[in-house]
Amino acid sequence: MFTYSLSFARLFFRVCAVNAVLPIMLASVCLAFLCLPLKAAESNTSYKQEVITAQAVAKTPERGSSVQNKGAEPVVVVSLFKLPYIAAQDVTDTDQNSTNTTPIDTVSAVLTTKVEELEMALTQQKVINQRLVAIIFLIGLAIMGFWILKIKSLKKHFLKVKERDPLTGIMNRNTFFAMALDVLEHAENVEHTVSFILFDLAKFKRINDKYGHTVGDWVLKQVAKKVQTIGRQGDMFARIDGEEFAFLLVDCNAEQASVITERCQQAINEIDPSVVNYHFSVSAYFGVTDTQLSGYELEAMFSHADEALQEAKTKGHNEIVTFEDKFVV
Repeated sequence: MFTYSLSFARLFFRVCAVNAVLPIMLASVCLAFLCLPLKAAESNTSYKQEVITAQAVAKTPERGSSVQNKGAEPVVVVSLFKLPYIAAQDVTDTDQNSTNTTPIDTVSAVLTTKVEELEMALTQQKVINQRLVAIIFLIGLAIMGFWILKIKSLKKHFLKVKERDPLTGIMNRNTFFAMALDVLEHAENVEHTVSFILFDLAKFKRINDKYGHTVGDWVLKQVAKKVQTIGRQGDMFARIDGEEFAFLLVDCNAEQASVITERCQQAINEIDPSVVNYHFSVSAYFGVTDTQLSGYELEAMFSHADEALQEAKTKGHNEIVTFEDKFVV
């Protein structure tokens, strides 16, 4: 019971860890998706504003520039593009008529070049933003895919813990009876015979009391390990309660089940406790029935197999008793 609780506790903390980390990861990705378009939009707006302003000033350069009086050295200032100043060409006394046109032409050329640079930078920024969005989107998909697989794995593990006996690893009682009902219903529909074997370890309480529960647990594990290999494909083997185990054999009558029971008996007798520095023998009592003797009701099969098991206990160790008509009340 302690092992069973510990398994669920470990699984609980693992699920909690997943549920805590996953929202944080998803929130980070969502935040990145929200912030990146805002940053891109801000950058694009800034570039567009500069382009529009540059185009407007290029068309009407007299609004963006100031030219000094005739005879002086003209200086053009374009503050919109963060240019400190544009020095106009020196105007000689012989070319005084060109002083009003040369600086404006120079400013127009500079502004046109600036517009082209800004448009090119805007295009490059759009490409960079699109690539960043695509990269973040792929990273988000990868993270979500990873955690989906992780959650499925944990769910599968949880179902396994729920369906299996935590000590021996074989099917537990609830799962065994739930699946046995379906097997018997199908077998009745197709008119196949199903056998039921119930066995109990002999003097197991004495082993626990004399050698301790650790040795007792070792015996249960060895029994499950050895007997499980004897079952055929489609057969069901489970730990019912304590030292009690059950076998459901599909398409098998009581006579065939008795042969399989003898193999289980031999496997249990071959368990050697000397490997853990103890010396005692391991044996069991067996009760066998099938659907020809007990019908297709699981409750009746279990009851008849248990009656045969109790009869085996009155005869001694390693006894195998098959349910017969005389046991029917």
